[in-house]
Amino acid sequence: MVENMLTKNSLFWEDVEVGQEIPPLVFSITMKTLMLAAAGNRDFMPYHYHREFAKSIGTRDAFVNTTFNQALFSRFVTDWTGAGADTRSVTLKMKDQLCVGDTAQVTGTVMRKWADGEDMRIELSLDIHNEIGLTASTTTVMALPSRRHGDV
Repeated sequence: MVENMLTKNSLFWEDVEVGQEIPPLVFSITMKTLMLAAAGNRDFMPYHYHREFAKSIGTRDAFVNTTFNQALFSRFVTDWTGAGADTRSVTLKMKDQLCVGDTAQVTGTVMRKWADGEDMRIELSLDIHNEIGLTASTTTVMALPSRRHGDV
């Protein structure tokens, strides 16, 4: 297989094992994080950036939105797999708010590995925890490049 720009630094399907732990990602949730997320996805609901408003409705503080959780999971996976991988499916379960001042720790495990025709797939179980506990989880299916079957 000839390396191209996408697969040069990519994880190959043959190098992944069921049960494999993905190195964790630690990410600080700051006010800047919330403002950039709100501006980037145009979600200007005040509980995503106005701390007093968020507290007035019963949450601990201003908190990230759904799109931020999805993006953090996506970054975590693509930092690990490299650019040669492609997302096939994602499910997201939000459990609690990830608030300004929290430290998010994203973790993941390879749950399954299989071939779907020439599409070499892995299923990942991923979680985001803060200092209090689980805030979000996802099951993500990725297609990976393969030394035998080529690019995705």
